[in-house]
Amino acid sequence: MKFVPMHDLLERAAAGGYAVPAFDCWNAEAIQTVLAVARKMEAPVIVMNGPAGFPLIDPCTYSRIARAVAEEHPLPVALHLDHGDSLELALACLEANFSSVMLDFSRKAFDENVAALKELVEQARPRGVTVEGELGAVGRADNVTMEGSRESTLTDPAQAEAFVSRTGIDCLAVSIGNAHGQYASLP
Repeated sequence: MKFVPMHDLLERAAAGGYAVPAFDCWNAEAIQTVLAVARKMEAPVIVMNGPAGFPLIDPCTYSRIARAVAEEHPLPVALHLDHGDSLELALACLEANFSSVMLDFSRKAFDENVAALKELVEQARPRGVTVEGELGAVGRADNVTMEGSRESTLTDPAQAEAFVSRTGIDCLAVSIGNAHGQYASLP
């Protein structure tokens, strides 16, 4: 089975007026469960893993496991690197046949974020792989978000337009007041 590029799933969903769920799956059992429910619901799905999961299993092995599990499920599935924290990891996921990769350099300077994503797009585009970037502070499960702090962490729409134009990415994660992780106080 060949994984479907995430942007293909999202374009169909936008046209059809439905959402495509994405699930972090750290092992074969989680992938099997997600795909079994997706099959029951007759719904496309995005299976993803990220930097926290790869010390347990490398991207190439993870991709092979996900592909083996997905062979049993006749539905559109995207395999996505979520919140990739280095260009090297994103490129490793390209080599491992992920159909979608995210490079999250949102904490870095705008120009550094743009340059890294532009390089990733150049590598991913010929392979038909979706590339996602991030602007603002969407938040992560392992730390408290900054929403509500003195400085805005929301994505600036004008900056987002320039970012997408300069990088050529397919998807953009934006901060619109998201709350992630464990809260020190109510969001």
